[in-house]
Amino acid sequence: MLLSPGKKIYIGINSNKKILLSQIIYILAFVIYLTNIFFYKTMFKVYMSNSITTLVNLSCICILIFKIIVFDEYTVKEFYKVLILGSIFSIAYFISGYNMLILLLLFIVGAKNVQFKSIVNTYLIVGITIVILAMISAKLGIIEHIIYLREGKFRYSFGSIYATDFASGVFFLIISYFYTRYKKLTIFEIIGFVLLGIFTWYYCDARLDSLSIFAVSIFAFFTILLRLKNINLNNVVKIKNTFIKFTLKMAIPLSALVSIIVTNIYDSSNEFMVHLNQFLNNRLIMGKKGIVDYGFNLFGQKIDMIGNGGTNGSISNYFFIDSSYLHIALRYGLLVLIILCLYYFTFMKYCINNGQILLPIIIIFIGANSMIAHHLIDLAYNPFILVFFADIGINNKNRVLENT
Repeated sequence: MLLSPGKKIYIGINSNKKILLSQIIYILAFVIYLTNIFFYKTMFKVYMSNSITTLVNLSCICILIFKIIVFDEYTVKEFYKVLILGSIFSIAYFISGYNMLILLLLFIVGAKNVQFKSIVNTYLIVGITIVILAMISAKLGIIEHIIYLREGKFRYSFGSIYATDFASGVFFLIISYFYTRYKKLTIFEIIGFVLLGIFTWYYCDARLDSLSIFAVSIFAFFTILLRLKNINLNNVVKIKNTFIKFTLKMAIPLSALVSIIVTNIYDSSNEFMVHLNQFLNNRLIMGKKGIVDYGFNLFGQKIDMIGNGGTNGSISNYFFIDSSYLHIALRYGLLVLIILCLYYFTFMKYCINNGQILLPIIIIFIGANSMIAHHLIDLAYNPFILVFFADIGINNKNRVLENT
């Protein structure tokens, strides 16, 4: 129960390998939910009914509530964090009608005492399995393999609903793989990252995600060089400059601010902004249309977005806001975006102040990608949204994050 001793029940085959029962319960809900949404991001969705999705969501909600009530305990400070997060997300859900807010809330809060590495490993296993299954199924004709055409270039979706959705999935799988393999990563695995980046660039024409993959590959190579020289990454990046330190902690809030301001000041009479919009595939025009047509609300609103996913036919009433920050602000409300930025700032501050840099750098990569892509709070892509209450390997004695 909240503010009361939680029930820590361990199970395992021997005394050296024991796992919290509460973690198993959480991972069970995570597997059920991930399997459903991963399939829904592929052309398998034509075989899926709304009733199945509703049943999956309700079962996950029940499992997570049971885990939180029976097993979790919170300090007073944590309780108030949960209360604020829960209040804002719940009100936004009732006003906007998007039930993913409740599921996201429960998965964030329910991650208490769950090893974050186990969460990411689960995401990897489910994600890689379904992506490969979708690719094979598309090749065999079991599901449709949609090929898009943009500016004379063919874009292959490989069983996903859209080419960039496939490429985004590859990026998030790579960055998750890097996180779990950080201490044992080899040069051959990095070569694999680069080849996948080239693959998504050539076959999906997905510049953003391909460049994101290349950036992660360069950083991963840098960490291998440090490891070969027996140099700890955290010792290399000890930051003395207060301004740089503050900027790193503010990575997500600053990304959100820049995205919204640049979109809001878009002017079709400004030649530079027109070229920028063209480079971003009309994202500034779509974002500005969203701001003008709907405006900002504290707790969001119902906004129907119609994209190209799932069909290669022409969409006459196309309207989709790709920037995660603007997407969240318009659809789910300014307060949801603000509370997420605040939680990310607090988490980054804690890591950086304790000399731990791996997770903050990963979050910076994701934050930069999210300025253009809409996957920041989508669990089908970004498991790192679950870091706020999860066990990231803190040793209470020396406050060291074991994963970094």
